Amino acid sequence: MGPGLIRAREVYTKCIRSAIAFGAASYHTPTQAEDKPKGITASLCKAQNRSLRIVAGAYRAAPTRSLETETWVPPLDLYLNKRLADFEARLAAPLPGPHSANNPPTRTPSTNSPSTSIPKTGNTIVQQACSRLARRFQRRRRGRGRVQRPQKPTAVEIAAINVEAWASQGKTTKEALEVSWEARWKRNYAARKQGARSSRVVQPADERPIFADKILKLHKNLTKAESSLLVQMRTGVIGLKALLFRIGTRGVATPYCACGTGKETVEHLVIWCPSPLVPRPWNTAGIRSKRDLHKALHGGENGNDMLQARAIVGWLLRSGILPEYRLAAKLQLELGDPEDQG
Repeated sequence: MGPGLIRAREVYTKCIRSAIAFGAASYHTPTQAEDKPKGITASLCKAQNRSLRIVAGAYRAAPTRSLETETWVPPLDLYLNKRLADFEARLAAPLPGPHSANNPPTRTPSTNSPSTSIPKTGNTIVQQACSRLARRFQRRRRGRGRVQRPQKPTAVEIAAINVEAWASQGKTTKEALEVSWEARWKRNYAARKQGARSSRVVQPADERPIFADKILKLHKNLTKAESSLLVQMRTGVIGLKALLFRIGTRGVATPYCACGTGKETVEHLVIWCPSPLVPRPWNTAGIRSKRDLHKALHGGENGNDMLQARAIVGWLLRSGILPEYRLAAKLQLELGDPEDQG
């Protein structure tokens, strides 16, 4: 059945994303929360989106911002900002040396000012090498009558300045990443509500998330199929008639449930449907409204809400209303449900 969401996410973040981020200082152009990724990073962001859909078991119609919060993986361009800021910080850090606790002082020669002692860092080593080359070229050009003019900042220097401004949003680069991510999430959500899809029903994943990895606790001890179904329920992009009819799926002539009392959505099946295919195993008095359902799918603040979320997922999986999960439900019955055995 494959690894669950937590394990699949771990494989992506530790193996695939680490390989993507290698050498980011040479190709990544820093972006702000309101900016779109540029250059190579834009193509790599699409690759991350495809990977997150596999990790989460979500459909292509699921919003990217929801995929990122559901799997707790930040936008790739903002993550590369962090990697670049950390790289610049390492360049500015004193290098270890045998002559002192940190490093021996280094003299930086200059034609206009007396030499000064400064700590030896990666930046100073690069600057000294560039200065030596500049002086060598300057001596060669003096005999040709050319005037040395000030050089414009290079792309690397501009990137260093921009990423320093980005990192100033927080005390650490990790905090700056979370601040920038939250600002982008709010911006994208507001634009989505005001745009052509303003009539879209608000789903649990659309509600403002707590920017922490709390969402991953919902997937603990869940199978791949259960985690996939939970993500689809939270995003609202799930293979029920309401969505299939809206996107024009062949063979789906109506968005309404077989009971005829409403559209076939997760909310309708869990709360309002008078004749569910499988009896509901939870206390119906505990989930009587859309607000109760969203609270359960968020996991709430206590163990009961988390158990309710898992009960809803297991019930929908066993109901057979989603053909793509029939094999997973069959395997689960053959292997036995640990909660039922307990």
